[in-house]
Amino acid sequence: LALAQAEVLALRYGGRIDQLERRAAELQRHNLEAPRWAGDAVIALYRGCAALAAGRARQAVRWLVEALAGLDERDPTGVLPLCVAELAIAKVVTGDAAGARRMLESGHGVAHRVPAAFRPTVRSAEAWLAASTGRLTEAGARALDAAAEAAATDQWAVEALLLHTAARFGRGADVVDRITALGCATESGLVAACATHVRAAVDGDGLALTAVSARFEAMGAVLLAADAASDAATAHARAGDRGAAAAARASAAALARRCEVGGETVLHETAVGPLTSREEEVARQAAQGASNQEIADRLVVSVRTVETHLAHVYAKLGISGRRQLADLLG
Repeated sequence: LALAQAEVLALRYGGRIDQLERRAAELQRHNLEAPRWAGDAVIALYRGCAALAAGRARQAVRWLVEALAGLDERDPTGVLPLCVAELAIAKVVTGDAAGARRMLESGHGVAHRVPAAFRPTVRSAEAWLAASTGRLTEAGARALDAAAEAAATDQWAVEALLLHTAARFGRGADVVDRITALGCATESGLVAACATHVRAAVDGDGLALTAVSARFEAMGAVLLAADAASDAATAHARAGDRGAAAAARASAAALARRCEVGGETVLHETAVGPLTSREEEVARQAAQGASNQEIADRLVVSVRTVETHLAHVYAKLGISGRRQLADLLG
């Protein structure tokens, strides 16, 4: 079990997600040939971790619930805290924030006996829970704390992925230099792609974000691919390239559907920033029926500036026109 766990984690943090899913399934098939034993729950945990890494959060929940039931009875390798944390994250991604909160407060002993190797993941689950309820500042801070804890125990790939999580919660500018260094120092294709994602998001480089989305997809990390595509849509919209923004938005939606999470997850809530004060002002006037020229006259700006602000608003809110804007803002 220890060797299998090392292999599973190496595949996951190396970015070989498709291979990870195949290997986890292989381990389970081999395990089923033996009599029932404590390892059954551990192997189910591997299946759940593989599914979550691929972005199949609902499938991950099913495997992790099965693993948790067995680990509550017997936990030969001390992975119960990891199971609880991964299950909480999976529940957040599927939109079940209440279930994630119950999981982290469930009394599975996680707070009292978490091995050092798993503490960053537990802290990460707390960050995801905060993000799911709109507390992005807290989520970003918790993700940074988790990354620091991973760094303190020399878990460089874990640190990099947690820095990437922090960037998804709005702390990209704070982590870009460190994650770039880790991307160069490790042998992980996933870490390198995460570093590229953060750099491109900070720079607002739509083309680079589209390219890194394709890299994530090729690895099998479909949810990360959807996230990067969503960021690409925002970057293209800010640059005024509506065609590229629409294509990226469609790609993000298609990738999210492959993850069976649609658009109702924390992914799309955190992949774009909030409206600026000027964007909100333009949006509210447009929602009330003012034309672009009327808004431009009132704000003493050009019509082109108003059009750019509206393009940003539509991209951030995931809508395509004034009618949806009016419905959304009431």
